[in-house]
Amino acid sequence: MADRNIAAALDVYAATPATLVALLAGLPETLTSTPADDGWSPHDVVVHLTSLDPFSMVGRVRAIVEQDDPMIPDLDEHAVLEGSGLRGRPLGGVLDQMARQRAEALVWLRALTPQQLARTGRHSTVGPLS
Repeated sequence: MADRNIAAALDVYAATPATLVALLAGLPETLTSTPADDGWSPHDVVVHLTSLDPFSMVGRVRAIVEQDDPMIPDLDEHAVLEGSGLRGRPLGGVLDQMARQRAEALVWLRALTPQQLARTGRHSTVGPLS
């Protein structure tokens, strides 16, 4: 069951860039860059996913694989978003970067053994992670 869940999660992770392209391609920039009531625009959400990816997915999994029960720090999502330098880039370029990052990450993630995937860590605010 866990192997199927991991495979399904990686499939969603892999499909996300193409899904976002399908949803957002062709929409006017005014629509994709205008924040909703929560303050985030579709462009911001794509930048958020792209800028956090090296830290949240690969970084956290790498720490869990390479260290014994590591402490995984919480990230200031807004600081990462602002510091990424991606907010000023066109949406298509950010989506391309996301696709490249995820393709590279998936090679490593899909090569992990069941023993590596069974390892755990501790998130500083959420608690145990596997």
